[in-house]
Amino acid sequence: MNTAIKIKFKSEVFNPVYMPFYKCSDRYLLLYGGAGSGKSEFAAAKILIRMLSEKGHRFLICRKVAKTIRNSQYELLREVVNRWNVSSLFDFKDGELRVTCKRNGNEIISAGLDDVEKLKSITGISGIWVEEMTELLPEDWRQLNLRMRGWRLNYKQTIGTFNPIDENHWIRKEFFPDGEMDNNIYRFERKTEFGTLSGTTLRTTYRDNKFLDDTDRAALEALEQEDENYYRIYALGLWGAQTKGLIYKKWSIVDALPTTWDFEIYGLDFGFSNPSALLRVLVKDGAIYL
Repeated sequence: MNTAIKIKFKSEVFNPVYMPFYKCSDRYLLLYGGAGSGKSEFAAAKILIRMLSEKGHRFLICRKVAKTIRNSQYELLREVVNRWNVSSLFDFKDGELRVTCKRNGNEIISAGLDDVEKLKSITGISGIWVEEMTELLPEDWRQLNLRMRGWRLNYKQTIGTFNPIDENHWIRKEFFPDGEMDNNIYRFERKTEFGTLSGTTLRTTYRDNKFLDDTDRAALEALEQEDENYYRIYALGLWGAQTKGLIYKKWSIVDALPTTWDFEIYGLDFGFSNPSALLRVLVKDGAIYL
């Protein structure tokens, strides 16, 4: 019953940037970057290929909130299976959000991290895919890591997919201790008494996804004129600046104030516990100078 299945895929159905990572066996594989880069598609594809080609698997797909799994990871897995014309090999149980390979018994189960205590009853996990990893708290991640332990027939791996929304996020501090070593790939190792834990991070953008149409590409490029930080995160795939609580997000320092202006405003705040503050505001051609 528990046998591997040999299926030959044409390379044209995959994005070239991800091809080397189908063979990555590191404990951690973090896929981050811009919107429309195909990182979630790759995560789904890698899990399904391992379901077909290896024995003894029980994968866990998860997000911070359980109810969001159905319309993201679960439906993406179904979409990929249908596109590959291998739906006869899989059984999708919609009520449980469970996927079973009919030929070998390998399965994918799901769980939300909104109730971490429920994770403690899950055993026998050979691999994990956590979508929108930035939604997790550090304690969520640690508890999730504990679910994947014990001897397994094949390598164990946690795949994390996310947009790099905040340069101060715990993910960056934990997995990029020395900063990104180059534009796309960063590999890290952690030595312990019992061996070395290895991990690889891959940054991709919409430019790496050959299946994206031109209207989607144009919408992402348009962000440059709409929101600088959004453009940085979702188009360039770079870590976003911390902007929570800011009112003005697009500003720069000038060498001198304009010599003429449309009108001038003064704002005065009398201080009590803090010093008084006087602000001079010049408005010229719709731009504000302080």
